Amino acid sequence: MAQYNSQGKIVERTTAIHHSSGEAITETLGLPVKIAGNNQQTIQTHNQESVALSSTKAGPWIDTNGFSEIAITFLNDATASSSGDIRWSHDGVTYHSADFTVIPSSTVSRKSALVPTKARYASLVLSNADSTAAHVMSAWFYLKA
Repeated sequence: MAQYNSQGKIVERTTAIHHSSGEAITETLGLPVKIAGNNQQTIQTHNQESVALSSTKAGPWIDTNGFSEIAITFLNDATASSSGDIRWSHDGVTYHSADFTVIPSSTVSRKSALVPTKARYASLVLSNADSTAAHVMSAWFYLKA
């Protein structure tokens, strides 16, 4: 006799009958590693923040411990030139390296990117390259294990 999980995989099965007691001997099978590796966390780094003309706005330091990738989504209120950089830190205070233009400069108002984690902490820096007006921007990190 076998028991199945929600994906139709066998998680327990009867492998034999004990010769003297007649009781079933069962074997419990481990769950696939893939199920354990689907951990995700969503964090909004910028919530409708006004970024001054020809200026940048840094988000908070986000602890990426236990995650291997960061997906980023970015919204700008207009089709003005904007971009995003990631700053990396080992202590969450000072940035030690950066990936410039992870979100390349363009006039597209909705953008995304996917990057591997490179340090314990990451901060997204949004850039408004419009020299005539401030723009309202929002962004999210999707941390993936």
